Amino acid sequence: NGRKDSNGSSDPYVRITCIEPTRSRKKTTTQKRMNLNPTWNERFFFADVAGNGRIVFDVFDADENGSDDLIGKVTIPLERLARNELSEAN
Repeated sequence: NGRKDSNGSSDPYVRITCIEPTRSRKKTTTQKRMNLNPTWNERFFFADVAGNGRIVFDVFDADENGSDDLIGKVTIPLERLARNELSEAN
């Protein structure tokens, strides 16, 4: 379930942050207007990534009248991605 606005819907987007020991880079998905069950079929590429970093997915509800609300967050160590250890159960 997404966090609802006063209109009963949500305008979610995801900020993807690649955090490495010496730098941090961000990318952002498109916003899914008025959607409580969004799907993003988008691809992002971070070049020259250090294996000891992490990827953080912050899901926000865009708010036109103030700051965006954090809906959820997932952090994945890059070493798990490199070893292909992820599944839906994780």
